[in-house]
Amino acid sequence: SNCDRESILDEFRFYEEEIEKLKEGLKHLGPEDRALLEGKYLLKYGDKELARDFGCQPNSIRMKLTRARRKLMVIMKRSKKDDKT
Repeated sequence: SNCDRESILDEFRFYEEEIEKLKEGLKHLGPEDRALLEGKYLLKYGDKELARDFGCQPNSIRMKLTRARRKLMVIMKRSKKDDKT
């Protein structure tokens, strides 16, 4: 129905906006954090592969990923606040 189509389009627009915020947020991360997150989520590297590439232990990679995700979330939340003002 027409109503279902509208709700699907609204949801699609929402996710499209979220993806844009994510891309924008990645631009504001440092090069190592960005490379870590891209390696993990875009290139689908495992912790061992990332550890090898970054010259550290897998446990260290997990902590670095946690920190990078937190930084990205802060950037994205800040971006949402800026959108409202």
